Amino acid sequence: MKILKTLSVGVSGRGQWPVKTCRPEIGFKLVALCDVNTNALASACDIANLPKSACYTDYEQALDQSDVDCVILCTPTIYHIPMAKRAIERGLPVLTEKGMAPNWSTANEAIAFVRQHNGIFCVSQNYRYNALERTFHRLLTNANDPAFIGHPYLLDLSHHRVRPEPRTLNYPYASIWDMSCHHFDNLVYWLGPVSEITAHAFAAPHSQYEHPNNTSAFMRFQNGTCVNYFHGHDSARGECRINLHGEKGAVFGCVFDQTSSTGGLQSLAFTKRPTTQFGKSDPIAIPFDHHLGEVGVLQDFHAYITQNIVPGISGYHNLEVMAMCQMMVMSIQQHRTVQRTELNDT
Repeated sequence: MKILKTLSVGVSGRGQWPVKTCRPEIGFKLVALCDVNTNALASACDIANLPKSACYTDYEQALDQSDVDCVILCTPTIYHIPMAKRAIERGLPVLTEKGMAPNWSTANEAIAFVRQHNGIFCVSQNYRYNALERTFHRLLTNANDPAFIGHPYLLDLSHHRVRPEPRTLNYPYASIWDMSCHHFDNLVYWLGPVSEITAHAFAAPHSQYEHPNNTSAFMRFQNGTCVNYFHGHDSARGECRINLHGEKGAVFGCVFDQTSSTGGLQSLAFTKRPTTQFGKSDPIAIPFDHHLGEVGVLQDFHAYITQNIVPGISGYHNLEVMAMCQMMVMSIQQHRTVQRTELNDT
């Protein structure tokens, strides 16, 4: 396996995962770190066991002097595309944290830039590598699974989050571009492209957010599945609830107070679709697929670089996620249903 020398940029908070996860056995070796926060940089340097000479506070200097094979960006969303472009200009593959971009025009501009430079660009949509998301994908695609639901017709996804402090989510529709993008990637992973979205946004009276950060939507996908969606940051208790109904049965699960991701769900159950009026059937527990998390992200990024296998987290595929974000914003602003065909892709 080829070992890719890696520069990790933004090493505090969420940015700690590459420092802890990049290992030679999965094809990555951290050789340089970059962050404007010197305390975070020093801490990450110790964790990665790197010399101080491998640590940079200037991104351009890090790109020019670190002699790396790829770059991982864990900076705030508004910086993802400008920083990715600087690396791609130098011929370096880039893996950026979600969300890919803070708006639709920037996302399209980014993909056009990647195409122009024949670059490699991925988005760390790690949710799809979680055990729950991989299990849902199995139940939707494996007809031999005892809990195969057949063709899905309705999915309910509700995610209440207790996040009273806006922090970096301080721009318009930040909860959509920065957080709902995870949910939307799951939906695309499970159901394929969306067809239409009708959305609403609102704020709680006690909200500290400048812009409304709770959204609900009715979505229809091209395969015919309908989705009822809610995501909010003003909630008084964390909850994630998901129910999927199909021609052969239903899959359902719920978890409280562990809602950093849908991966917080620890169990799922399946019930067969009754054939009698108001009937019911006994639930059976569903075994989960193996959890991959960020290791799965890195494995697919590595295969893209070394074998040209384009993954589901490529920037090209993630543009469909950005389209859903844009449709949400348009629907909220214009108070109408928005069709996918209204958007012009790169």
